[in-house]
Amino acid sequence: LKLNGTGKLVQTASGALAGATLDSGTRLVVTGTGAEIGALNGSGNMVVAEAASLDVQGKSELRDLDISGTMTMGKDASGSAYDLTVTNLSVTGNLSVAGTLKATRGTVLGSATVGKLDGAVTVGDNETTGSLVAGELVSGWIFADPAWKDGQLLTSEASTVAVGKVASGATVEAGRGSIVSVGT
Repeated sequence: LKLNGTGKLVQTASGALAGATLDSGTRLVVTGTGAEIGALNGSGNMVVAEAASLDVQGKSELRDLDISGTMTMGKDASGSAYDLTVTNLSVTGNLSVAGTLKATRGTVLGSATVGKLDGAVTVGDNETTGSLVAGELVSGWIFADPAWKDGQLLTSEASTVAVGKVASGATVEAGRGSIVSVGT
């Protein structure tokens, strides 16, 4: 299913914002800007395409999530932050999660900002830098991998990671030339 509209992508008969369940083998592609959707759940795949923007308003759990546009998950009217659980995460655009991001396998080659992180995330790779800001790493690991080019300085090719607090047993590691800040 490809959704390229703006505003509420899924709504109830009364016009209230609603979520969606993605069954195994299904794929939801969002291409519009200013799109909104409620909670997303299921074992399907979701793509937020380049130049697209999606505001997810609800706790969500997905198998695969590929973000090359912008996806935000803020807070509800009472101030409770939305959480995101995903098995396979790829961010080449921008991701913002006010609550906890739980990622079994994540790669950030763009920018991600999360309240808390639980899982395994690599920031950058040997060709592309990434940026991650997390209020707290509650479990798992983060590896900052610079975009290494043999014989060149890493002046602007450094992946960056900033973590406010790292729980006991969690790990933040910087590859040579990456920039990591803990306790910010």
